[in-house]
Amino acid sequence: MKELYYRSFPLCFCTIALLFLFSCKKDTAIKTSSSVSIYQIAVEDPTNFSFLKTAIKKAGLVKKLSGEGAYTIFAPTNTAFKNAGFADTIAVQNADSALLNQMLSYHLLDQKQAMSALPLGASKLTTLTGKSLSVSKSSNLIITVNGAIITSKDHEATNGILHVVNRVLGPPMVDIATIVSTNSNLTYVAAAITRASQGSTNFSQLLSGTSPYTFFAPTNSAFVSAGYTTVAAVTAADPNMLAALLNYHLVPGQTLSPDFGDSSSVASLKTNALYFNQPSVGNTTVNGVLFNGSNANNLATNGVVHILSKVLVPPTLTLNQTITGNTSLTFLAAAIIRASQGSTNYTQLLSGAAAYTIFAPTDAAFKTAGFATITAVSTADPAALASLLNNQLATNRKFSTIFAEGSTAQSLANSTLTFSIVSGFKVKGAGNTALSNLAPIDVLAINGVLHVSDQVLK
Repeated sequence: MKELYYRSFPLCFCTIALLFLFSCKKDTAIKTSSSVSIYQIAVEDPTNFSFLKTAIKKAGLVKKLSGEGAYTIFAPTNTAFKNAGFADTIAVQNADSALLNQMLSYHLLDQKQAMSALPLGASKLTTLTGKSLSVSKSSNLIITVNGAIITSKDHEATNGILHVVNRVLGPPMVDIATIVSTNSNLTYVAAAITRASQGSTNFSQLLSGTSPYTFFAPTNSAFVSAGYTTVAAVTAADPNMLAALLNYHLVPGQTLSPDFGDSSSVASLKTNALYFNQPSVGNTTVNGVLFNGSNANNLATNGVVHILSKVLVPPTLTLNQTITGNTSLTFLAAAIIRASQGSTNYTQLLSGAAAYTIFAPTDAAFKTAGFATITAVSTADPAALASLLNNQLATNRKFSTIFAEGSTAQSLANSTLTFSIVSGFKVKGAGNTALSNLAPIDVLAINGVLHVSDQVLK
């Protein structure tokens, strides 16, 4: 165990991210008493803290955490220790005492700090090691530390206060460039950084400097899916084209995954917006791409790396332009034009700044719904087509990844849309008898998201 932890800890999240899994599993309710010390809390709750108790003893911190004083401990559960590579308490006992002392000291503050007293947003707290922890309190009062979730907070002790965390914490030790270059699953983006640095911006220098950045790093398979079949293809690409790609994956400042608000947008390095959702605790999406677990919150000395399964591409077309440019959506394009002759200008609506999601019926879907030709659409009652369009539209960007099985949303017609994620992404209107298959999905536009539907939603 000594060898495992010694090699993992200094490399920070380059390698320990594979071990420090970002688990949202709820631990057994902890037992605490304000009449006992921090150490005694661990002693009296072996279900959650037997690993922590063993670590405190081996690290030589029993006297400190049993005596007088005012301390704050971010207490990893037994599950957190196991996810960090400690198979059992014997493994903790066999670990190097100095290393355990360093590790636990990073979980300790030399003051009593209640989480309820922290303001909303980001805070920095200095640990006994002199290194800082990044704490975030969201508007829905989810609190994280270095991206790990505080599952239970503000447990009073005679000598301080205890907060439960679902991950063993480690300080950042290397920069973003090093995290990328030492991860075998990021060789394509590492090559992109090197190649793009031959252009007007030195990304290698940027990502190894002192200014903080948040970097969304696509995996090797993400680059292959984006058309870069080999590392050599990346190396041969135009540096300016790769620079544009990298700029869209960079955000100034360090932002951990819980700090991206639900249905929010953030400007990338070159101002193109990135769109974020928080579908559930511990899960964040950017442009509909999920990043969680060990792929999220890989802390660096100059920011943080979030690893993505897809290369992000900034949208260049509005929803209306996306529809008119798709040869399988000609009936829908005609319906938008005809409905705009009524009380609502849908051409303007789908070209404006407000964000919408459209479940776009194909030409075949319109025919099944009774429109035999485009002429039939173009001569239909504008009010009837407006009603039809309202059933296909919802407000804001609704990516497939924000829905769970059976989730619902309201259409512009104020009818209920019901979603399924079994065997693909599907939706059913309140008046439909069967689920509609959606493909392609998550087509990002400047002002929303489009999912192509094989039915007209009713």
